[in-house]
Amino acid sequence: MGKSDVDAVGFVGLALRGLAMGIAELVPGVSGGTIAFMTGIYLQLVRTLASFEFASIQMLGRPKQFWLHHNLAFLFSLGLGMAIGIIAFAQVIGYSLEHFPPVIWAFFFGVITTSILHMARQRSNRALLRFALPGLVLGLGFVALPVADFSGSLPMILVAGALAICAWILPGISGSFVLLLLGLYDDIILAITDRDLQVIATLACGCGLGILFFARSLAWVLERYADQLLAFLIGFMASALIKLWPWQDPNADSIFAAIVSPTTYTSVSGHIAYTEIAVLAGLLGVLALWLMTKYTND
Repeated sequence: MGKSDVDAVGFVGLALRGLAMGIAELVPGVSGGTIAFMTGIYLQLVRTLASFEFASIQMLGRPKQFWLHHNLAFLFSLGLGMAIGIIAFAQVIGYSLEHFPPVIWAFFFGVITTSILHMARQRSNRALLRFALPGLVLGLGFVALPVADFSGSLPMILVAGALAICAWILPGISGSFVLLLLGLYDDIILAITDRDLQVIATLACGCGLGILFFARSLAWVLERYADQLLAFLIGFMASALIKLWPWQDPNADSIFAAIVSPTTYTSVSGHIAYTEIAVLAGLLGVLALWLMTKYTND
């Protein structure tokens, strides 16, 4: 399960990881689970979430046992960091994606590329050959899905919360991208910035249901088939690079046809390509991920 108590240094470290996970989840195509994996807390996170079950309700009358059994010191530290990251950076990310998207996309393109290389080095060649390719194929199908529009629907926000939290737990699958596919991404960002408690509470309930039914299954698979699952997810993560390419034609018929050069991007979108700044942002993403793995792994 991991440590049941978190000291001051551990609290700050977990909160910073949570901060990075929260910021990552604001960008469609970037997974908070990837950040958890890269910073050495992924298995502890999955096992902690898997500890929640219907029997947990019976422990509510014994607060100390409930706290220790569910590793709540760990979750509180991480969750606080995530909340700060989401609340503090929701408007920043939204503004950046609206006014200079190539720079933001390039930064996360660098982050995810480095994540893929780092994770691949830790997997066996056999697992990569057998499972990464199917993950890539499935991922390409996922990013090619058409965007629906369920905006304004509280029941769909509940469902979206359950699906998004499942995506959040898995490295390489973005919860915010799930919201984007359902046409609910703008609704959620607006709810966060406007402090719309009804929408936020509905989303939180969906997330709780998703954790309850998905985390235990994922923990079971990781205990038995970790190498195969993570190799599969590496392929899935690689497919996200298509979505994260900094220069895309907003009028293209498909995500695959949307990838263009910086020069073409300016002509088809009418926006500045920010080529030099985007390249620097991509390199900054590589550096940020390298520093994160160097100094935050336990």
